Amino acid sequence: KDLIMSIKENYFRLSVMSERLHCLFLEVIKNELAQMNIRDINSVQCIILYHAGNAKEKLSIGEFIQRGYYMSENISYNIKKMVINGYFIQFQCKDDKRCSYVKLSQKGVKLYKKIQELFKKQTHDLENYGINNSDLIKLNEELGNIEKLMKGINNG
Repeated sequence: KDLIMSIKENYFRLSVMSERLHCLFLEVIKNELAQMNIRDINSVQCIILYHAGNAKEKLSIGEFIQRGYYMSENISYNIKKMVINGYFIQFQCKDDKRCSYVKLSQKGVKLYKKIQELFKKQTHDLENYGINNSDLIKLNEELGNIEKLMKGINNG
């Protein structure tokens, strides 16, 4: 019984900590944007931009969701703002006028490279805290398993 309580408490603690880590991650990006005097994009949009840069191809709004790059229903709003502010170039699909694709503009590529540098700096910080790549691989595998469980619970 104590073991089950322990698992339950640790599972809850993990959920709370995941949320806190995500919020802190967004805050770090927000602070970096402020230091770079960039005010026309927010931290959530930076994450979307980073995924688009990693994909190195044009993406539809649906692909951002299918690939797990974004989970909220306001992806259209964020992408529209990023097009308006010049981070994305938008293309209409030739076969289906209801569908469009986006890719990074020159302004988007410039910010993408700055975000890459930020993450590179943070990886050095992780190493200074004794966290190495194999630790992160294992942690990501475990979190992936929990995500699969949660999706199963949600769909079942």
